[in-house]
Amino acid sequence: MEYEQEIREIIGNILVAVVINKIELDTPLVNEGMDSIMYVKIILAIEKRFGIQFPVEKLTMTQCGTIREFCKTVLSVAGG
Repeated sequence: MEYEQEIREIIGNILVAVVINKIELDTPLVNEGMDSIMYVKIILAIEKRFGIQFPVEKLTMTQCGTIREFCKTVLSVAGG
């Protein structure tokens, strides 16, 4: 999936207690220990890395809380 490796790297830097490459694309990251502060850090890091701004509707863990959803959001906003 496009952007997957970069997003895994960002998430792995924030969720340091997990082995990020073992997390399935559709596993809710809250199941892996992500809390709301970590979520905000992930969003900010992704925005900075890709030069994008997340849509307001994607700023909740229920709307964008898996690796797949992060990738899809970056793809749709970055137009890649």
